[in-house]
Amino acid sequence: MANFSVFDDRVPELITTNGNLSLATPYIEQQTLSDALKTQPALPIKTALKLGISLCECLEQLHQNNWIHKGITPNNILYSAKDGSASLADDLSVISAGQLGQLVAETSYCEESLAYQSPEQCGRVRLDIDRRSDLYALGCVLYRCIVGHSPFLVPSAQPVSTQNLIHSHLAEIPQTLESLSAECPRYVSQIVSILLHKETEKRYQTAQGLKHDLLIALQRLDSQDNSDFVLQRKDITDEIVLPSILLGRNEETQRLLTLYQHVCGGVLGVAYVTGLSGIGKSRLVQELEAPILLRQGLFTSGKYNQFSKHQPYATISQAIGKLIRFILTETEDRLQAWKQNI
Repeated sequence: MANFSVFDDRVPELITTNGNLSLATPYIEQQTLSDALKTQPALPIKTALKLGISLCECLEQLHQNNWIHKGITPNNILYSAKDGSASLADDLSVISAGQLGQLVAETSYCEESLAYQSPEQCGRVRLDIDRRSDLYALGCVLYRCIVGHSPFLVPSAQPVSTQNLIHSHLAEIPQTLESLSAECPRYVSQIVSILLHKETEKRYQTAQGLKHDLLIALQRLDSQDNSDFVLQRKDITDEIVLPSILLGRNEETQRLLTLYQHVCGGVLGVAYVTGLSGIGKSRLVQELEAPILLRQGLFTSGKYNQFSKHQPYATISQAIGKLIRFILTETEDRLQAWKQNI
């Protein structure tokens, strides 16, 4: 395989040595943001904005080279408290969305990684992971720096649950920063709220557009100007972005959700979705996933295809297997409850 290199030193370089592939990244001797936050749970607003601007510059260069980080957390951010600058480490995601269901429910994983993953990275909805997923994670980091905890991990004595945290990313709206911190201006709170939007097309689309607004916010803080300004004016992308929601199937979706409500009341329900190949039957069924998860339900699916006709109950086995893998990510108490119910 030929050597591959990129021109920016923030992007890992793929090199070959004696036929072996390796990734080379610059060594930066700095502490991680998570270590810095251990002694100072929340950062001053100006410091947090400088951190966000520095991370936008890192992401801007990564995204221009068609790299997606997929793992932006305080543990993967190298931070300098002197000037507020930051750089990203671990540019490869070890765990993909499809592997998430194989994880054991560990508090450390929930607090350090899952708390910063976008809805499309949680492995429960079939949405593409792109650069806007990195921007969602950046929003979670800024939220953590400003108020002292990530959006859906409010400090409490209750153990964190993988299922509850995934549900929060998919369905819950976090409290606004301005409601949690009297020092946070409204425009900073609005910027972070846009980053944390569930629908990818309603988030910031580019790191460059986000950086522009953060710079204006920093300037207004310096001048003690708390008046609002128009956000996302420079957030322009040259890519064709497809909507993440299903269009033109509202009536069919509502009929299936109504049947689901009847089933929740104890009534047996079966729905048959028919149509020509490629007309969108699978996509219609997938559209039910988010509303069901919003109601604390469990969603699983399987699909028949021409290559599994010789396998009895192959699709039913596929659906049950997905459900079992998700249940195995629960806490020990929840697993015991499942065993008793089964």
